[in-house]
Amino acid sequence: GYIGFGVAVGLRRAELRVFGVIRQARHSTRLLQQEIEPIVVESFENVSSLAEQLQHCSVIVDAVDFKADLSDKILRAALTVGQERTQKG
Repeated sequence: GYIGFGVAVGLRRAELRVFGVIRQARHSTRLLQQEIEPIVVESFENVSSLAEQLQHCSVIVDAVDFKADLSDKILRAALTVGQERTQKG
């Protein structure tokens, strides 16, 4: 989206490795042009594929339009990954 893309571009300009979640693979080209690595998540009903990608992230920016059930799923996935990372050292 508009906000997430702007944040991602700014982080990339700061020379950070950036992943961008998109819902349709056809938007990958726009991200790749900015050296943002696309993660295609067609449905947020099952966030396990997203959780796998979160394991590689130090910072997570949730710029998805707030929806209580979706935002809660993303937050729980991020917390689970964070707890696993801290337990493993």
